[in-house]
Order: sequence, then C-alpha cells, then structure tokens
Amino acid sequence: MKELAVIFLVVITLVITVFLYEYSETSIPRFLTKHDDRQLNAKFGSFQWRKYMPEIKHLLEQIESGYIEQNWKLKYSTDPTKVLIYTANKKTYRVGEEVIGQMQARDFYGANKTYGGDYFRARLARLNSQGLKTGDGVPVSIYDHGNGKYTWRTVIPWLGLSKLEVELVHSSEAVIDLIMQASSINPLLFIGTYPSGTKEECDIKLRKNDKLFCDFSNQSFGTTWFCYRPTNEICPKEMQWYQRTEAKLQHPECKELFNTKLNREIAIKNKVLLKTESSKLSFAQNLQQCKTINRKQVNESLVPSGFYRNGKWNSLECKNTHRDLTVADKCLANKVVYIIGDSTMRQWYLILLEKLKLTDDADRSALWSQPQNGKNKLKNITIKYRAHGLPLQNPGPPRVKPYIVNTLDNITKQGNVGVVFNIGAHFDYYDPSIFIERLSAIKNALNRLKRRNHNVNVFVRLGIRYTVPSPFRPTEWYLYRFNQIMLGMLSDLEYLTIIDTWGLTTVHPQKDIHTKPDLISDAVALWLSYLCD
Repeated sequence: MKELAVIFLVVITLVITVFLYEYSETSIPRFLTKHDDRQLNAKFGSFQWRKYMPEIKHLLEQIESGYIEQNWKLKYSTDPTKVLIYTANKKTYRVGEEVIGQMQARDFYGANKTYGGDYFRARLARLNSQGLKTGDGVPVSIYDHGNGKYTWRTVIPWLGLSKLEVELVHSSEAVIDLIMQASSINPLLFIGTYPSGTKEECDIKLRKNDKLFCDFSNQSFGTTWFCYRPTNEICPKEMQWYQRTEAKLQHPECKELFNTKLNREIAIKNKVLLKTESSKLSFAQNLQQCKTINRKQVNESLVPSGFYRNGKWNSLECKNTHRDLTVADKCLANKVVYIIGDSTMRQWYLILLEKLKLTDDADRSALWSQPQNGKNKLKNITIKYRAHGLPLQNPGPPRVKPYIVNTLDNITKQGNVGVVFNIGAHFDYYDPSIFIERLSAIKNALNRLKRRNHNVNVFVRLGIRYTVPSPFRPTEWYLYRFNQIMLGMLSDLEYLTIIDTWGLTTVHPQKDIHTKPDLISDAVALWLSYLCD
C-alpha cells in the first residue's frame, strides 16, 4: 500500500508540474522602470520587434549597413502607376484552387526597385455577368521578398469572373519614415491633474529638465508612466485626471511621401481578371465547427481566413454561423463575457447591448471608456466592457482606464467565462517596445487566468484596416505592425483563438477605424461561432 501511495503522489506531482509549466509566466523584455533608461539609441527605435517583421528587419539592416543609401526624395520611392502585376499562365481555375502571382515595384524613374518594404492592400473582387463588382470578395496575402519583388496569393471561392484589386498604401520610403516617427518618445502630450488641482505633463518618457517627477510605472501591468512633480506636491497613489493634447508632425520634409493623390492608397492600374469554371471537390467541405477548433488545427493551405459571399463572411478555418445577434441570447445564456480594449471593442459591447436588449445602468453622458455591465437576469447573461489603460488617448480619471492585466486578474468566476480583447490603436505614436512590454504582461495575466479557470475561453481580435483623410498619421500600417507582433508573441498560447477582423476588413476597408454596424455584426457573429457553436 505504501508503494502505491508513493506512486500516486509522484503521478500527481508530475501532473501538477506539467499544468503549471503549460501556463507559466512568460519572460518579458527588460522592463525600463528607470526614467533615464527609457531612451532609444537608434534612429529606427528598438530592435526586439524586428524579428516579427523579417522583411522590415532586412530593409532596416540594409540601410544601417550602408548597402541602401537613405534617400527621401520622392523620385526614388515606389510609383504606383509603374508597379507590374503578373499571374500564372492559366486561362481558367477551379473553385477553391490557390492562385499565385508576382509583383515588381518600380520607382518614379521607372527603374525596378532592388529592396522591399512597400505596404500593399489586396483583395479579389467577384464580378457579375455584366463585369460589375458584386460586393463579394476574398483577401489576398502579399509576401515581400526584400528585393523589390512580391508574391501575392489567394483562393477563388466562387464560379465566374473575379478581378484582382491592389493598392499601394505606403511606399517603403514612407514606411521607413513611419518607423522613425514612432521611434521618438514624445509624440503625444498628456496633461495629468494632481489631487491639489495642479496640472503637469505626463507620458511614458518625459523630456529631461530641472523638474522632479513622479513614477507611476508598474511592471506587472507592463507599463512605464511618469508625471512632472511640482515642488510643493508629494507623489499621490494615482492622478485625478488625464487629458491628451494633439500630436505634432515631426518630419514635415517627408510630407511628399504621403500624398493621397500620388502615392498613398493609390490603386495599381494593371488589369488582372481570373476565371473559374469548375469546382474543387474538397474545397471547404470538411470544415469542423468553430468551437471545436483552435489555431493549431487551421488548414494552412487555405491562405485567406475567409471571404464575403452574398453579404456574409464565410470562414475558411471552420464552419461559422451567420448568426442573427438578436437571438444570440441562446448561446450567451449562463455566461459571463468580458470585452476589453478601446472604442472599437466598445462597439462590440454596444451592438450586443442593443441587439439583446440588455440592461445597463451606465451614464450615457459620461466618458465612453467607463466600465460598463450589460445584463439579462432572466437568462443569466452578463457582458462587461472594460477599456485598456494608459496611453488611452481619451480624457478621464484612472478608474475609466483600468489596465488589461488588472481586469484579467480580477476575473475570479469559474465555469462559462469568455474573454475577448484587442489593443494597439492608442499605441500608434510610440515605439513598439512599449507595446511589447504591455503585451508580455497581458500574456502572463492570461496564463494566470487559465490556471485559475481552465475552462475560460480566450480570444484576441486583430486590427481593422481603414483609411483616414489625414495625409499623414495615424495609419493602418501601425496596426499591421501590432498584428504581426501579437501573432508572434501569442502564437504559443494554444488556448487562444484569433478573430481575424484584418482579413474581413481587407475585403471592405473602412473609412474610419470605427467600422460600420454591418461589419461589426459580422465580426461579432464570427467570434460567437467560436464561443458558442
């Protein structure tokens, strides 16, 4: 009996050890808690993010080594009217067949570019019998070879005629300038209010001067934060209020690289038409239900994550449901769901609040970032919205800016709990080292949550492709960089499911980062397919 007891204890110890290892704390980059350490010594900023974007890493290294001469004149940058697009030499394709083609970037002289970094947006649009666009479309991925050549690839999910649409969003020269813009630490100005009413400048890094400062940094939240301190003040536990002022253009001499009539978000004129006449028998026939799948099981041979057909988003990763959100209460019954992030995630919360007619006692005249709780007591549904912490670029006291780590660590309920979060847009103006520190802390908090509640469902929503009227920043390229960092840093979390709003809005890019209600409903319905079906 003693031998059996010893064996039992050994087995239990091994099981606990494996479980703790699976959701252990992740190592994080050196946390820059000292004010003087928050200094960037390279004109392109920090280095740790480059591994998540190898094509940009290669470009920056070529500049730093002197192999590419850094020249900001427009004539050396990519001319969208001269980009060449090629396709495989085929007249027809089968439905579901992968299509691969090439692109060659050329500068304003007409010469082939010998380095990469150009940022394109591409989709395949379905045409009707009259050759007009139907509104259906599928995302097209673009691979940067780093030598001026690019490979594009997608699948054709319907019969008939399709048109390839490619836009040059930014030339590589513009991308380099965007990197340099975000490598300067003080692009924004936050004004913090002390308990006495005194107002002082606050930020992730403050300019050196003779003033004292208060350090509100918190390594467990993944943030550094400082405020100048008046001589007659002591450092409080937290500030009373934060207000952001407008950012200033730092490189006005590069404005010609962001000309919306010449080289920013300009359609490539090459006409590429593709035709399908027959079906590939196995195409999208054997997809599993979304709830039973995770990222590791996704069919990687299907490049896009889905496509629009007849106004509905169809996943190519699993069998998603085109759910009417007004009857989503059936799947959300007896669940507690946390929707965490910026105002684009608040849109998710508000559409569920409206469609499900949940009760919410929040003051609608108050700040949008305030904590909000929607409930249906009869069906035991609770949906909570929480903003993310500084540098949230909206006014308000600390209580309306809880850090994501704070929210995750306060989730104690067991059982049917869901968490979906997004973070990125308010970090646009900062070097990505800031984002990496925050995401590392969030990753640790997710693992702690998973240890407390093994059945919790966790989702991350990717960014949104959008255009803005401003000829300069912000720009979706920053969200693209954050997407790549998130995918790289969180790829080892097998319990995490990715909601690909990036692919969804590649087909229908938005004129604003706040998407239209129909697209919000599509994204929420996709998410509920993983949470509920």
